[in-house]
Amino acid sequence: MTPRWIRPVVAATSALALGAGALYLGTLFAAPETVTVATGTESVVVAEPIVIGDEPIPAADEQTPDEDDETPDATRTVRVPAGPVDASARLDPSVAELVDTLAASPDPAYELTVIGGSDDGGTGGGTDDACAPRDGEPATDCPEGLRSTVLPLVREYLWGTVTAFPPSGVNGSRLTGCSPEVVDPPEGETPFGVVANAPARFQLRYQPVDGSVAPRVVELSTPDDQRAAYQAAIAAGADDATTPVNAFCFTIPELQPDTVYTAQLTGTSDAGAEMVPYPISFNTAGAPTRPSLRLTPVGENLLLATALRTQDQSLDIRAFEVDADAPPSCDAGTALSPAARAESSVDPDRLLELNVLPEYHEQHAATFRVSPGATLVVCARWFDASDDSASWERTQPIYTSTIVAQSPDRLVPSLEIADWHDGSGLDVESVRLEVATAEGASCHSAEWSADDPITTPRVLCTASFLDGSGVHVEGDRMWDLGFSGDLVVRGRVTLPTGYSEDARLLPAVDGDCRGACPIPEDRVYRMQLAGVTIDLRESWTLGGGNGRSDWEFTTAVDESPAYVVPELPQLDIDSVWTSSAPNLSGTVTMTLDLMVDRPVDYVVLISEELGVGFPNCSGTGLMEVRGHAEAGHTPVRIYDVCMGLYARSQVELTDAAGHSVVWGLFDSRAWWGPNSLVRAATLERDIRYRVDGSVWPNARLQTFELWLGGTDTELVNLRGGECTGDGLPFDEGTAEVGLGSETRYHFQLQVWRFNGRPPDDCADDIGTYIYAPAVDVEGTFALADLARPDGVVLELHIPDEGTIFIHLWM
Repeated sequence: MTPRWIRPVVAATSALALGAGALYLGTLFAAPETVTVATGTESVVVAEPIVIGDEPIPAADEQTPDEDDETPDATRTVRVPAGPVDASARLDPSVAELVDTLAASPDPAYELTVIGGSDDGGTGGGTDDACAPRDGEPATDCPEGLRSTVLPLVREYLWGTVTAFPPSGVNGSRLTGCSPEVVDPPEGETPFGVVANAPARFQLRYQPVDGSVAPRVVELSTPDDQRAAYQAAIAAGADDATTPVNAFCFTIPELQPDTVYTAQLTGTSDAGAEMVPYPISFNTAGAPTRPSLRLTPVGENLLLATALRTQDQSLDIRAFEVDADAPPSCDAGTALSPAARAESSVDPDRLLELNVLPEYHEQHAATFRVSPGATLVVCARWFDASDDSASWERTQPIYTSTIVAQSPDRLVPSLEIADWHDGSGLDVESVRLEVATAEGASCHSAEWSADDPITTPRVLCTASFLDGSGVHVEGDRMWDLGFSGDLVVRGRVTLPTGYSEDARLLPAVDGDCRGACPIPEDRVYRMQLAGVTIDLRESWTLGGGNGRSDWEFTTAVDESPAYVVPELPQLDIDSVWTSSAPNLSGTVTMTLDLMVDRPVDYVVLISEELGVGFPNCSGTGLMEVRGHAEAGHTPVRIYDVCMGLYARSQVELTDAAGHSVVWGLFDSRAWWGPNSLVRAATLERDIRYRVDGSVWPNARLQTFELWLGGTDTELVNLRGGECTGDGLPFDEGTAEVGLGSETRYHFQLQVWRFNGRPPDDCADDIGTYIYAPAVDVEGTFALADLARPDGVVLELHIPDEGTIFIHLWM
């Protein structure tokens, strides 16, 4: 029976265009869709080399195969994207959708099957594309599209799952026929069940999750009777829905009792198809397990890493590229930036199916672009993020899970300009070359002119751009946009009389080899545009050199690291200041909930600058407190703090061993962050105000504004509006103001006089104004003065205008 996530896109007689390491996208493609990667396509001539190996390059005026009309390949063309794909897209749209779908599953390998190997069971990437063959004419019924590999989907794919303690777990219902002696074995043996869509040879690699014992491998094979039944069904013309599923059970003896193991099932079908490595975790006592890191390849150059966490944990997944023989480490190598991240919640039924602890229902996923032949150490780290945890506890992992992954290796090309010759007889204004893969991934470009020529050889493209893949869906065809090995070179020569353009495809010569591939000889190709001859030398190297023909993963190794006591005394950076209730005294008490990890002597101060205490509100001393604190919480109080104060603070801690550190905003090792800022409370009151005075009469009142403690009173001249009239503007009202011991005010006035007779209404744009800048007056008033019966009167002298009086009272 075809699994539910394959059936919508697989027909018994259909063919799907796939790159090496093909993809089935499951329910994502239940309804075929089209995702446009590049705007349009174009025909590009497939170039023939003029030199192979170390032979000298012919002179520019000698005949080349591309110029020979009798050379059949000179007219062979393929369809490629019309120009490089937009590099700003982090992932191809269909790949991004695929990754989102897989990232939401706690069992991505169950949703995605990867086909490896050729149609004849070899180690290559499959047959050539009949719609764009490297040799011969294309088939007559092909849609236009990119070159890719075609694999017929008549059971030439393999998916498989393994579960402990059948018939529970994933696909457990298909294991109900296993014999009782296997399902309920003698003490000391653990039962397992394998379900697959085709007969295959399997390997189950397993080891204790803590890595205390080296991995072991058990070799498995589909039972003979099931293999015969499958082959008989095929011979009888069975389709995917009626072909029998292979399911069998077995036991492994001498596993450690009540111990959590990680395991990984891999396999090769009788037809040579490779399955996605399927990982599981299990406890030999049958209890639910804490989940490990899971890796799922998507094509040849994308790797999806997923892990589950509880709601009281945070989770970080990182990948490091390392040397193939480097020991696994989460602190070494070149860190890869994720191409995508995702968070999702998992259905409890899926967790039950996987026998995972039910509290691990939140999933984090990260997708990484991986270079060919790379070796990665992928690390998942769980951290305590509960409300009662201290910040120093949240910086060290409570649990880690590590897998070493190796991507398929392949030949990758480099291209250089070996030589160029101007035979146009004209002044060449510019020569420009652009290089991209046949799938549209841009590599590099070069531009020069006769007045500013380049020196040769000149590197035009290196293998470093081959760090990503993609998938393109077009109708019922699916394109792997990783890299076929073909390069497209586009050239343009601009002359005073016009320009000439050409594009050539430099075909791959790797024979779809993956793994330890022989290095082909260099090839030289020639482009001629408007008399300008450009010779391009293409050479190849292996990618990372790991020799893998397909993805390879170790089993996950999990550990619970012991907490390492930091050398310096730790302050919980969630320690915050709180203020007592404000009142008419103008002062409050600030309390710091000081939480430390060990006994310390402390110095806490509210400061204007590093190490300098701020004076208290009465001016009798500095806002500084010294004392001793045991590990845990200690309240530290600073009295006589001015209401409305906004300042920095710092905490100096010294432990019994003499280790000392200042927590604040200045030391990255002891960064307290925004919680180190002190905000003393303000007293919220309704303040009455009256503004009047004298200014230039018969003028335009362009600006008339008053702010009290940050509150805009929105003044309006009640005597004339925008006109000063008799020169006595006036307004009064009430505003809610946050009062400190000192409260800032800001008054702004701008008056435009008229040159000549003022109009009847100075709000009209009539007459000529004499521009005058706005006048700003700022200052503070004391809460104690405001509390007096007659309040505060501010007398503001405005140069060249007059005097403004501001009367404030509660």
